[in-house]
Amino acid sequence: MTEPLTVVGIGADGWAGLAGPARAALASAQVVLGSPRHLGLLPADVGGERVRWPSPMVDALPALLGRYGDRAVCVLASGDPMMHGVGSTLVRLLGVDRVRVLPHPSSVSLA
Repeated sequence: MTEPLTVVGIGADGWAGLAGPARAALASAQVVLGSPRHLGLLPADVGGERVRWPSPMVDALPALLGRYGDRAVCVLASGDPMMHGVGSTLVRLLGVDRVRVLPHPSSVSLA
């Protein structure tokens, strides 16, 4: 990957619940990776190519990131992506200096 990947935590409230930096990252992304549910939370004017996670996801990550690694990529994740989420997986795969995380409250912190 040539650009740091940005992981955006998103809640059930979708776009409305995102802070300015998360909205800006998604608005400028050329590719947005996420589950169908997460991708469906974005408004139509977020113009990056929307790519659904493959299954199984972890095994497919190296090839998927290699395919889009020369573009500005955002990953959508539930809540806090570093709390047992895709954020920690991406950091292990790419390194801490290649991943920027913009968390949202986790289900645990909301409870």
